[in-house]
Amino acid sequence: MKLTLAPMEGVIDYHMRYLLTRIGGYDHCVTEFVRISDQLLPPVVFHRICPELAHGSQTKSGTPVTLQLLGGAPNVMAENA
Repeated sequence: MKLTLAPMEGVIDYHMRYLLTRIGGYDHCVTEFVRISDQLLPPVVFHRICPELAHGSQTKSGTPVTLQLLGGAPNVMAENA
């Protein structure tokens, strides 16, 4: 069985992902939503939500992290991905 650390807005952030994956037991982490609108977002927005992007999308303990995108326009979301 695989165990994913899911986000809780305002609770599970970069620091909690680091702490909990350091303790162990998680196979994967997911960030809070990044809301995508009709414009291309700068990289700083993604790195603020998921600093792990600078480290191969993994926590310091090596657990993979996926960024969640939320929006209603698939073509714009693809441009932001």
